[in-house]
Amino acid sequence: MTIETHPITLDMRAPVDGIRRAAGHEASSHAFASLFLWQKDMGLTILLKEDMFAVKCRWRGDNAWFFPCGREEAAVGFLQELLRTGPVTLCYMRERDAAFLGKNFPGRFSIQERPEDHEYLYDREGQESLAGGRFVRLRNDLHAAERGRTLTWKRIGPEDFPTLWDIYAAWSREGDHGSALGDGGAVRLLVDNWQALDAAGVLAYVDGEPMAAAAGYPIGEDVFDISFCKARDRLRGLPVYTRRALIGSLDSRFTLINAEEDLGSEGLRLMKTIMRPVDMIKMYEGRS
Repeated sequence: MTIETHPITLDMRAPVDGIRRAAGHEASSHAFASLFLWQKDMGLTILLKEDMFAVKCRWRGDNAWFFPCGREEAAVGFLQELLRTGPVTLCYMRERDAAFLGKNFPGRFSIQERPEDHEYLYDREGQESLAGGRFVRLRNDLHAAERGRTLTWKRIGPEDFPTLWDIYAAWSREGDHGSALGDGGAVRLLVDNWQALDAAGVLAYVDGEPMAAAAGYPIGEDVFDISFCKARDRLRGLPVYTRRALIGSLDSRFTLINAEEDLGSEGLRLMKTIMRPVDMIKMYEGRS
């Protein structure tokens, strides 16, 4: 027995995000833009119903799924059907999802925390001002980048897409970046569907040369997701400058920044910790 799923297409944006809003699901993992962008790199396909959606994830295993999002009764029905297909892995479960699973399927799943899937949340005001002792490391890095150089930035427009992609390609050629999951497909889909996803981004220039880019998209009324930040070289402090420029360029309604997970990369974890998150969305995995 198998459950039929389909590619994630732009016409699914309204129903997917509508179901997500109705369910009060705040994580980036289940936002339509994230699912759409990562479908190639993570091997995602979707089962979309009127009141529930579930995403299959080949990257996590042959029968691995994101925890279903939607009406509780529909989620229970889907999970009952899913269990009949054989051993199941459920990933990107929030604490409330893990509790839901334990309540409705007691003893059927082994559940454990997945720190590499936790999502990092930041307050916009702190990331813009970098004021106070908790941001001293970021301020020092920023000053190091600015010392003896002229740093400027501009908002990304369609005319900048080739430059953005060139920066990504240069970053990619640098070598191992500490994650087994590539993101080339996600970056390409973001560039190709920029307006459709309400994306926003900035290019950072060092002495007039485009050297870094950061971009993302809204995932809530007041939440902006930073999807990527890449640089051509390892100039200390340039990522700090670029992320700060992006955050400062956003509409004032965005007061919370989601920087997604660290994928188990020690470098990403250190960077996201140094940024001083104000909260985290903890994630869990369940195996039947």
